[in-house]
Amino acid sequence: RNTGEFMMSRYREVADIVLTYLKHRDQLVRRSITSLLPRIAHFLRDRFVTNYLKICMEHILFVLRTPDERASGFVALGEMAGALGAELVPSLPSITPLLHEAIAPRRGRPSLEAITCVGSFAKAMGLAMERHIRGGLLDAMFSAGLSDKLVDALESISTSIPSLLPTIQERLLDCIAQALPKSSTRSGSTVSRATRSNSFQHFVDSSGPVLVQLALRTLANFNFKGHELLELARESVILYLEDEDSSTRKAAAICCCRLVAHSLSASSTSQFSSNRSNRMGGAKRRRLVEEIVEKLLIAAVADADVGVRSSVFRALYRNPTFDDFLAQADILTSIFVALNDEEYGVRELAILVAGRLSEKNPAYVLPALRRYLIQLLTYLDQSMDSKCREESARLLGCLIRSCPWLILPYIAPIHKALVARLCEGTGPMANIVLAAGVLATVGELAKVV
Repeated sequence: RNTGEFMMSRYREVADIVLTYLKHRDQLVRRSITSLLPRIAHFLRDRFVTNYLKICMEHILFVLRTPDERASGFVALGEMAGALGAELVPSLPSITPLLHEAIAPRRGRPSLEAITCVGSFAKAMGLAMERHIRGGLLDAMFSAGLSDKLVDALESISTSIPSLLPTIQERLLDCIAQALPKSSTRSGSTVSRATRSNSFQHFVDSSGPVLVQLALRTLANFNFKGHELLELARESVILYLEDEDSSTRKAAAICCCRLVAHSLSASSTSQFSSNRSNRMGGAKRRRLVEEIVEKLLIAAVADADVGVRSSVFRALYRNPTFDDFLAQADILTSIFVALNDEEYGVRELAILVAGRLSEKNPAYVLPALRRYLIQLLTYLDQSMDSKCREESARLLGCLIRSCPWLILPYIAPIHKALVARLCEGTGPMANIVLAAGVLATVGELAKVV
C-alpha cells in the first residue's frame, strides 16, 4: 500500500527472502511468515501465481496439519483466497477435508478460523465452492453451534451462492430456535430438523445470555426474506423483553422492531408470493403486529434500563411503517407517558414520534402536545434547576421541528420566553449551555415563521 515503485522492482528479491524463513525453527517467525504470504500474493498476483503459488500452498497445507499453527493457517488461507480467487480452485480437493476436520473435530472445540475461511472461499470463488459446501461443509458448520463467525460466514455464502440461501435460512432458524430456550417449537419445523439441531445443544446450554443475544441479533439482521417471522416474534422473542439481563432485553426489543418492520414492508408483495406457506392474511398480520407493538411500548415506558427504552423509540422513529399502529389512542397514551421520561434522550425521541403521528391522528395527538408545549414554557420560565431549563429549551426546539403546525398560534409566547432567557445570558454568571439551547430553538422557530 505504501511502498509504491520501490516494491515493484524488488518483488522477487523480497519474496525469495520471505520464503527462506518458511521452515524457521521459531514458531512465532513461522506464524509471521504465514500471515505475510497473502500480502505478497495480493501485491503482484500474476507473478505470485507463476512463481510462488505451489510452494506457498504446500506450506499452508503443512501448517493446517500442525495443531499449534492451524489457526494462523486458516486465516492466511482465507486471505489468500481473497487475493487469488479462482486460482485456488484446483487446490479445493486438498483443502476441503482439512476444513471439515477442523470445523467438526472428533475431539476438542471447532475452529472458528476454519468457519471464517469457508466464508472467504465462498466470497472469492462463488459457485465453484457450492459442491464442496453442499458436500458436508455446511453440516459441519452448523454442528459447531451458533457464533458470530458462523453468521458472518453464512452471510458470505448466501450472498455469493444464492441457491444455498433457502437451505441456510431453514438451518439457521432451527439453530436460533435452539438458542432461545424460552421459545416454543418453531411452527413448520420437522422432527428431522429438531434432531439435527440437537448436535449443537451442548453449546447452547453452556453460553447463556451471550448466545441468546447473538440469536436475537441474527434473527433481526440476517436475510430471512420469504419467511414470515411474526409468530416467532410473538411466541419467543417477546418473552425476552422481561429478561433479567438488560442487554438481552435491548436485543429482544430491537429484534421485535426489525421483524415487524420487515413484515410490514413485505406485506404489499406477499400476496403475489408463490410460496403459499409463507403467506399471511392481513387480519392475522395486523393482530400480531398490534400485540407486538403493545409489548414494545410497555418496555419503552416501563423498562428500568434507559438503553432499552431509547432503543425502542429510536426504532419506532426510524420506521414510519409503524405509524398506522402507533396512531391508535391506546398506544398513543404510552407515547405521551414517555414525554416525561427521566432521560432526556428518550423524551426527545418520544417528541419526534408523537410529532410525526400528529398527521395520522391530530384530534388525539395535538391536544397532548399542546399541553406539553405549555409545560416546557413553564419549565423554561420558572424552573430553578438549570439543567431542567437547558433541556426544556432543547426539547422546545425539537417540538417545533417535529410539529410546526402546532406552534403557529403560540409563536408570540414562545418568542417572549426565548428572548427573556437570552437576556439573562449575558455577564460572567451566564449559563452558556442554556443560551446555546435557546439560540438553536430560535433557529427552529424562525423556520416556522
